[in-house]
Amino acid sequence: MLKKIPLIHFYLVVILVNLALYSLFRLGFWMLFKDPSNPIPAPELLHAFYLGLKFDLRLTLVILLPVFMLGWIKPVNPVLNPFARLFWLGYLTLTFTVSVFYFIAHFLYYSYLHQPLDASVLRFTEDFNLSVTMMWQSYPLLWLFTGLAVVVFIYNILIRRLSQHIYHNATDNFHHDRLFYKRNRWQQTLFVTSCIFIYLFGLFGKFSYYPLRWSDAFASTHPFVPAVTINPVVHFVDTLTNKNITFDEAKTRAYYKEIASYLGVDKPTSDDTQPLNFIRRHTKPGPLAEATPNIVIVYLESFASYKTGVF
Repeated sequence: MLKKIPLIHFYLVVILVNLALYSLFRLGFWMLFKDPSNPIPAPELLHAFYLGLKFDLRLTLVILLPVFMLGWIKPVNPVLNPFARLFWLGYLTLTFTVSVFYFIAHFLYYSYLHQPLDASVLRFTEDFNLSVTMMWQSYPLLWLFTGLAVVVFIYNILIRRLSQHIYHNATDNFHHDRLFYKRNRWQQTLFVTSCIFIYLFGLFGKFSYYPLRWSDAFASTHPFVPAVTINPVVHFVDTLTNKNITFDEAKTRAYYKEIASYLGVDKPTSDDTQPLNFIRRHTKPGPLAEATPNIVIVYLESFASYKTGVF
């Protein structure tokens, strides 16, 4: 059946190659960062890979959207037009390169902060030179970019090789005159509508009133599951709108008296127009004061921030 619809066959090849490579990245991430002392239970791990596959499918379908919308036009058909084929292959290679870059960033970000990559990473661009210097000193960037080039090269070869027989089997007259344009209008409408419906359902992600969301990846109580589940590109885009959200000052003021009493604030703020005061001073010497201990506290950038919350 696929041989009779070469363009659909081409779409499926791209989708399967992308999903396979993204899944390999997810598997490698899990193997590299898993904690033997606190493993993810097998059912949750399988569910994490299943959800991750749906996030990967959403990214792949978004990447394919221009090809899906324009590929039916003969001059830009990647199956029938050699020049269009080169253009779309370049486009797919470029978008895959960007997505792999995000996967690499996800690996590095998690190794640094033990948190999934999200839009908060943009805070490191505030002092770009310092961040680049830190990365150069901390990570083997040359090897990472070499690995990126190798993965992209393999991707390009896979798409070329797996699509080669599609190009050979497709002919202009067979594909356009006999298969599609000689169908009656009802068949054409049904075919196009079915393709659009399946495509949109893939983007939506699940049988539910709400589409697949980033919060679905965080439903588990295991701290490592969200990092395994997310697609870093999708998660980065989903969190862009929330990257500057801070605490709700109005709600904090509404419960300030209770919070200040619980914390033992010395001089609680009484005027709603003044900044909230959380200062507590401890002047009573502790039990170690007589021994005059020599205590030195050293904070190394974001050392153990995922445990202490200290940056």
